[in-house]
Amino acid sequence: MPFPFGSQREGPTSAAEELNIQDELLAGPLAGLMLRMYFERDEQYQRRVPVFLHHLKIRVSDSLHPLHGTHAVFRIECEYANGASRWVIYRELRDFISLHAHYRVANAYAWGNRVELPEFPRTSLPYFNRLRKEGREKGYEVTRADFARLQREALENYLIGLIRTTMFRAEANRLCRFFEISTLSVSLAQRGGVQGKAGILRVASGHTSRKAKGHQLIAWKKSHDPKWWLARESYMVAVDTIADTDIYDVFLFDTDFIIERPKRVYRQGLNFFHLSGHHPHLEDEEETAGAHRHTDAESDETDLPKTGPQRKLFTKLLRSHANGKDEKPDGVNSEKEQQNGVTEQHDPNGVQEDLTLDPSIRKDPRTITENDNKKKGRSNVSQHTFYVQNSQRRLKLIARNERQMHQWIASIERMAAKCVWKGRNRFESFAPIRLNVAAQWLVDGRDYFWNLSRALLLAKERIYIHDWWLSPELYMRRPNKEHYRLDQILRKKAREGVKIYVIVYQEVSSRTTPTDSNYTKQKLMGLHPNILVQRSPSHFATGNFYWAHHEKLCVIDEAIAFMGGLDLCFGRWDTSQHIMIDQGEPGGHGENAQVWPGKDYNNGRVADFFALNKPLEDMHDRSKVPRMPWHDVAVQIVGQPARDICRHFVQRWNWLLRVKAHTRVMPFLLPPPDFHANELDAQGLAGTCEVQICRSCGPWSMGTQNKIELSIQNAYLKAIQMSEHFIYIENQFFITSTQVDDVKIENKIGDALVNRIIRAHREGTPWRACILIPVLPGFPFPIDHSDASSVRIILECQNRTIARGPDSIFARLRREGIDPDDYITFFSLRGWGKFESGVLTTEQVYIHGKIMLVDDRIALIGSANINERSQRGDRDSELLSVIRDTDMIDGRMAGKPYKVGRFVHTLRMRLMREHLGVDVDAIYNDDLMANSPVTPADEIQKWDPEGEQQDQPGDGVTRLHHHLNRVERAYERDIGGQAGQVAFGLGEITSRAGGKMFHKAREALGLKSDHIDAVIGDKTVERERHMVDQDGKYKQGFASSIVPTLEEKVIAERLPKQAERGDVALREPDEVPEGTVRENGQPQSEEKHLPRDVEEPLGAPALSVEGDNQALGELNPMFSENNIALSARQALRKQLDAKIHAHPWNVPTPAPVIDPDGFMDPVCPEFFEDVWIAAAVHNTEAYRKVFRCVPDDLVTTWKQYKEYIAWQERLDRPAVVDMQPDQPKNLSHIPGELGNINMPGKQSSKVPSSPAETSSSDNHGESETATKVEGMSGGSSAAAGAGKGEKRPSRPDEPFEQWERDEMENLLKHVKGHLVLYPTRFLEGEDMANNFLFTSDRVFPMPIYD
Repeated sequence: MPFPFGSQREGPTSAAEELNIQDELLAGPLAGLMLRMYFERDEQYQRRVPVFLHHLKIRVSDSLHPLHGTHAVFRIECEYANGASRWVIYRELRDFISLHAHYRVANAYAWGNRVELPEFPRTSLPYFNRLRKEGREKGYEVTRADFARLQREALENYLIGLIRTTMFRAEANRLCRFFEISTLSVSLAQRGGVQGKAGILRVASGHTSRKAKGHQLIAWKKSHDPKWWLARESYMVAVDTIADTDIYDVFLFDTDFIIERPKRVYRQGLNFFHLSGHHPHLEDEEETAGAHRHTDAESDETDLPKTGPQRKLFTKLLRSHANGKDEKPDGVNSEKEQQNGVTEQHDPNGVQEDLTLDPSIRKDPRTITENDNKKKGRSNVSQHTFYVQNSQRRLKLIARNERQMHQWIASIERMAAKCVWKGRNRFESFAPIRLNVAAQWLVDGRDYFWNLSRALLLAKERIYIHDWWLSPELYMRRPNKEHYRLDQILRKKAREGVKIYVIVYQEVSSRTTPTDSNYTKQKLMGLHPNILVQRSPSHFATGNFYWAHHEKLCVIDEAIAFMGGLDLCFGRWDTSQHIMIDQGEPGGHGENAQVWPGKDYNNGRVADFFALNKPLEDMHDRSKVPRMPWHDVAVQIVGQPARDICRHFVQRWNWLLRVKAHTRVMPFLLPPPDFHANELDAQGLAGTCEVQICRSCGPWSMGTQNKIELSIQNAYLKAIQMSEHFIYIENQFFITSTQVDDVKIENKIGDALVNRIIRAHREGTPWRACILIPVLPGFPFPIDHSDASSVRIILECQNRTIARGPDSIFARLRREGIDPDDYITFFSLRGWGKFESGVLTTEQVYIHGKIMLVDDRIALIGSANINERSQRGDRDSELLSVIRDTDMIDGRMAGKPYKVGRFVHTLRMRLMREHLGVDVDAIYNDDLMANSPVTPADEIQKWDPEGEQQDQPGDGVTRLHHHLNRVERAYERDIGGQAGQVAFGLGEITSRAGGKMFHKAREALGLKSDHIDAVIGDKTVERERHMVDQDGKYKQGFASSIVPTLEEKVIAERLPKQAERGDVALREPDEVPEGTVRENGQPQSEEKHLPRDVEEPLGAPALSVEGDNQALGELNPMFSENNIALSARQALRKQLDAKIHAHPWNVPTPAPVIDPDGFMDPVCPEFFEDVWIAAAVHNTEAYRKVFRCVPDDLVTTWKQYKEYIAWQERLDRPAVVDMQPDQPKNLSHIPGELGNINMPGKQSSKVPSSPAETSSSDNHGESETATKVEGMSGGSSAAAGAGKGEKRPSRPDEPFEQWERDEMENLLKHVKGHLVLYPTRFLEGEDMANNFLFTSDRVFPMPIYD
């Protein structure tokens, strides 16, 4: 059988002189021979193997037991095409005799076309005694070694003669089977790797390699026909015949791979009662190779009772029976078998300690006789059948005879023992850790698509693409680069012969997920036959209607991989400036060119995609609706991890072929072999990073029978636990470790963060988590729209995760006496723009990246969101790369020198600079792909803390929270009664007066929630709206309604310490004049409002400023020291409602000074508080002042929400002064909450009913009518005032004046980048009243959104 060997032995003999195949093809005759081979058939009517046997070199290099008759074993080294393919086979002497006999029999039936066979060498037969006698007569001594050498030479010459006789005939197929050379093995030689045994096996498990179309009986028969199988370095592959290259099936080795020999039950009889796992005479079948397990029926304990006591008793009886009857004979037999090597443990390096063993079967061939089998009781074990099983499948394979079965098992064991995919990996991942990898981060779509387009154009053999959504008409370089459009690139490469394989997610309905995967498939497959597309999943076949294939990857030539958060679809291409206005001309050039053509100009908050079969038609009015900028992160990887990703794709592709019936035949794919150790170094493709690929997958997404892989969550948990100072997260969602309406969120990322913060607090070490998430989910419709259920449910889950309810992160930290703002902060991104008409607009910069950076040393980059769908493993399928750079450079952390990894450090600096408005394109970034390894791979210590994957074998989740919960309990026990806990713990408490105030406000506002209570249960509703005090008692209310927000703390602490020159800001609350004119045109002292306990439930200070400090002091005297922060809250409300006469518009917090080189230390207060947080607060206040953006911390009720919407509607009202027909009718526009009036197929601009309208509409009517236009008289008076040169503020029933418009734009020019605070108090009063979610929201299954 084949056995891989390293170097070519000297003296391999060929059937002809060494020739170059290319020279022979150019000469001409060889081409004719190739054509002849295609039509020739052998005696079995199989097509001839298209190989040139005269290029086959063979050498019988070794022999075993040459004097043992037909059981003599010979090692034959084979080399084809001048070393392109090398392998080793083992043959017994009887195999040579059988080969010669078959040719003789074939000649007897082949009249007139006989093969001139060479004479079989009789000297190869064991007649050593006669040969030694003849030698003595001639005067020389013949030794056993001399006979073995002569025997090998005679057989080698016989094979060479047979090759020369049959190499141009169809009868060469029999010789090919003898040498185990096939068309597929020759074609796979160019890919590298190792070849094991090849031969005939029959699949008898009722298995079909792919889902058949047509007659099932024919498909069943075809699946049971014998196939030609090859054992390769990490898989087994089958074809129909030895001459075929069309793959019939592929079987991959993985961590669950085992081989098993079944019992022949009909032969057991009463011997069944003698079976146990203690019989020594059966241990020869329990062979192991490294971590590989090979089991028999006799040694398998699956037939024993399953329950504990019964199993123990049954095993004890069996052992006592065996010891009583067979102890002495078994002991003798075991000793004899050990002497013969039958119970040999396989050496992982393939080195045989016992030279009497046949390497092809790992046994002594002289001991395998029928008598021995019967004596040892092995007749109960199948002599032809064995099973192979991995995480996806179980195949029953039947060999031709016992020796063939032993050869197959030994070869597969040897391959699996050396296969990296068989062992256990860090984080329970399917892929191992790879060292010295070249990797490059790519931020935003422009850089990602530019690098990807360059790699696609370099493709030579194959391209793999796996996306959630793919748009064929996507421009990868802009503007107007037609030859860089995705479909044009793929068509060009397909015409060049590159095979392109694509997997896209198949949506359940275009109404819920408007990606139109069918259009994508038809469009791509219509480009060229070399482009093949599969859609997944088959919803009815898998029973999956909720989950999606969410990974985004592209692999070129099995060497370059791209992965991350970016799909190859519309709406993803963007730059670091995140421009939201594009009014260029289609097909224009220069500055007038349209950058986002057609559907690529999109705003997901206004409308979902539609009519994707018309990609060049606009979805929005570009003069009124801005696009929603898209921020994302991806990574480019070269080398071994690219092949790991490739294997993941191949595994998914092949599984889909087995479960989906395609009208067009699609091929099975083979995973690539690993690169050789020096192959990447020689090509200059090695780097400095340690990379591991992790994934989330399970039964529906990968076909694994009983296994769910959630190595992504494991990686997140361990990275958080091992962090020392700083964690930076960007993610599309943040839903973890909480409970929402009786639904428990099970992923433990939130637990890991809380426990790490508690540990940092106890140890007194500086530690921070900076988390960026979108300000709103990227789904259409305003928040109070009846169709915005997805928006509200996701916000509800994130609120319960972050700040609301006893299970939130903030509540759990305050329970431990920790101020959350000292350790964890949440941010978002927002931008603004100006249409050509002069209209100002704003929109969030949608955060779609899925990254976590730890201590500037470890990066997690992939497609997995922080929610249940991505982290659980059995829901959405995801992919993640864990990257650690071994190229360590000098950095700083928490004010001290700290070694950081170049890859992660530069990525974190790049992201933070972009978010604060630094021109990152003007700053030189290192080409990380050009860095050479700094340490040899064998000297690098892998980052595998505590051998985590071995902690709980068989469990897919890393239970980090168990250990950390013990710390939490100890901490709570030690300081639970001390003042340190009371100081912040009381922030979660409301007094009885507060509870009465809540009920009074609820009755006054009509906020009734009985209809929701009836749906989810009163206990759940009550618990989620309670907090826990230091005594462990639950009390009603949300702590954040009393505790100062981060923005209020910044104002109170007068940050930043160094403000930008020329920026005007309100520093003190009393800087707002008492007599200034409010927005409604009334003096501030004359404003009338409801009493505080009625207007603002739970003490929320959204409107009234009187009695704030007193009311809070009554509830909690401990907060007297926080009166400064509460006065800052008062200043926010005053400043927002007041107009500063004859002064520029301003905000309480000035813009900080941004130093492009000041991002080195992300933890020190001088940067994180005085620059990062201060900039976010300043930007938040500026957007609130100009646009009244929602969500916002000052909007706690539906009434205030309506007031903000009324402000936005006022910005949309037409200007009256000097209006011309061609002048803009809008001053500003915020499409996300106002909706899009003229969207095709969408509802009107009227907002449907909501809880605010159904339960408290009476309170909203006053604010809504106040914004209506009463006539044109107000506008005329304003115009008259403007004509006199006065800057008179406009009234609520008037459009904004031009000077106000200029002030708005001037204020926005002071915005620093896109960073804003994530609001944690938005609609908090309504949430407390259980009036945030609509009744219809409860109908949808929560797991869809969490």
